[in-house]
Amino acid sequence: MERFAPNSLLAEHFSKLSAENREKSRTPDAGGHNLAHFRMMSRVVSRAHGSLCSNGTKECTAVIFGAKECADVPLDMLVGNGFVYLVDVDVESLRVARDKIGDPSLRERVEIVLMDASLFENRLIDEAQSLLRRNPKDIDRAFQSVVALNRHAATEDPGLFVDTRLPIEKNSVGFVVSSMTLSQFMIGYVQLLVKMFLDHYGRERTREYFLSESRTGVGSDGSHRVDELQQSTFSLARRATAKHVRELGRIVKPGGV
Repeated sequence: MERFAPNSLLAEHFSKLSAENREKSRTPDAGGHNLAHFRMMSRVVSRAHGSLCSNGTKECTAVIFGAKECADVPLDMLVGNGFVYLVDVDVESLRVARDKIGDPSLRERVEIVLMDASLFENRLIDEAQSLLRRNPKDIDRAFQSVVALNRHAATEDPGLFVDTRLPIEKNSVGFVVSSMTLSQFMIGYVQLLVKMFLDHYGRERTREYFLSESRTGVGSDGSHRVDELQQSTFSLARRATAKHVRELGRIVKPGGV
């Protein structure tokens, strides 16, 4: 099911990253810290969901935001107890997660939902694209405009979060997991901004510009423009995360997790 279409650049970017990660996972040295983290998170989710259902809760419907391939979520266990919505912009990863379920009848309990659950990345990417188009040759002006956009979105209200809601009814979900609050906010957005500069101004010119010293003196002495770009998103990340967490609280049923 498609609630609303994600920005094509955003979807393509995350799909490519996921495909690269799947390829890396096949190498002999794959795993390590990430694998241990995924296993730990899977145990935490399993205990929380199992406790909810063992308390006699009839409604164990789960929503997983930023699901990707459910590397840190025990999807087999979740679908054994109820219906599961997998929410992400990367449809291929969601299909991989669903198809890993051994029992075909349990796969029917999984619904794939394509949406930008961050509630802001699509809009900012559109704005950033427009800024680059307005400055086809002036990379410095485009960069300063994008940095200003990030700071403006965090400190003022350009309508970014006004009346934005996840398309889920209040108090309608028994169990919610969000990988976005821990790792996904802003990381993909910053990566995609860099890619947009690379595509627009060329690899050599962008690399030279991004690795040159920042004029604003952001961060430690000798910080680069790429550091300035990343730091311009810090306040926005805090604002977006707070909004996301409030939305999670809104959709969870009383007594839910």
